[in-house]
Amino acid sequence: MKKLILRTLAMAVLAGLVCFTYSAIRAHKNVVTLKVRNADVREVVKQVEKQTWETIFVQKVIQGTVTLRVRNMPL
Repeated sequence: MKKLILRTLAMAVLAGLVCFTYSAIRAHKNVVTLKVRNADVREVVKQVEKQTWETIFVQKVIQGTVTLRVRNMPL
C-alpha cells in the first residue's frame, strides 16, 4: 500500500515538473495562445502576462473589448 502511495506521489510530482517546465519554456520564448471574444482588454492583457511571465503596463484610461484568436505566436 505504501509503495502505491509513493508511486502515485512520485508520478504527481513528475507531472507537475513537466507542466512547469513546459510553461517556463513557453514563457521564455514569449509564446501566447489565446482565444477570446468580446473580452475586456485589461483581462486579455492579464492573460498574456500570465503566459509570458512579463509585466505589461496599461494606462487607466484604456478600456474596451477585444476579440483575439492566437495560437503559439510570439508576443
